[in-house]
Amino acid sequence: MAKNWINDIDKKDYVAIWIGTSEKSIEEWYEYKLGRVIKYIDYDFFLAHATEDIVPVEELLKGGTVPLKYEQEIIKLAKEKGITHGNRLYESYNCIFVEEIKKKTYNDTVFIGNFYCPQEF
Repeated sequence: MAKNWINDIDKKDYVAIWIGTSEKSIEEWYEYKLGRVIKYIDYDFFLAHATEDIVPVEELLKGGTVPLKYEQEIIKLAKEKGITHGNRLYESYNCIFVEEIKKKTYNDTVFIGNFYCPQEF
């Protein structure tokens, strides 16, 4: 497994999920910073979804691409981390995220977990 540019290990059929609440404008939030502003997101491997309003996690996930049958597990883990509502969602496909610092936020989102999701997203 190859390690790529952000604490990820390439792993087919997995999706890493982050959820959070941001006060940044949607435009500011999409300019995700990792030491520099990245204005291009590779949507073949990554989805970023933002809403103006803070909504229940169940509703926020509808803006993503993970199939419904996996949502309950994601919701359960989010709630275990104290996240019941949000307005920002990241999905990173075909990788396993390695959380080197627990509870660290990434662009106002919290890592929820890695989920086996074969070729359905």
